[in-house]
Amino acid sequence: MYVGGIVGCSSGVIENVKANFNISAGKEIQKTVIESFYAGGICGQANIVKKAKASGEISLAYGNIYWRVNNGRIGGIVGSGSVLEQVDSEVAISVWAKDKGYVGGVAGTVYEGGSVKNATFYGSLKDSEDNFVYGESPLYSACGGIIGGSLSSDVEISNCISAPKAFETSFTSYWISPIIGTNATYDY
Repeated sequence: MYVGGIVGCSSGVIENVKANFNISAGKEIQKTVIESFYAGGICGQANIVKKAKASGEISLAYGNIYWRVNNGRIGGIVGSGSVLEQVDSEVAISVWAKDKGYVGGVAGTVYEGGSVKNATFYGSLKDSEDNFVYGESPLYSACGGIIGGSLSSDVEISNCISAPKAFETSFTSYWISPIIGTNATYDY
């Protein structure tokens, strides 16, 4: 599932855009599991995003306690992307994942060979709690002010500012950092 303030999924270039949005889970009470979920203030899954600004809210599973995400990639600008340049996120993100989650103020994940340059994050992150509906704790969460995590060691992050208004997680197993959530020994 791909959800974005401008577009759900793009393999091209998104440039000179601004979005103010509210992305949230449905209100139906049902035990729904989405296996892969990409949500972003500009684009759920993107190739290149330049000169973009996003504000608003991504709120998943707080209004509907039965809704869960497996393998979620959620970010203030993109859920997952390759190249992000001159992007600003003032998004309030609150997510409750069932399994693995990558949550970032700018990007949930960045692909191999990708980059995040001249990005800012001034929103907030509230990432997950134990999953009492399914009777299990989530596997892990990677939560970062700029990116939740990278899918390789070949990612450039430069000239970024992460100054969130709130930054918290209550996962029993998590990786959390002001810049990059994953604890991999990658060279950024």
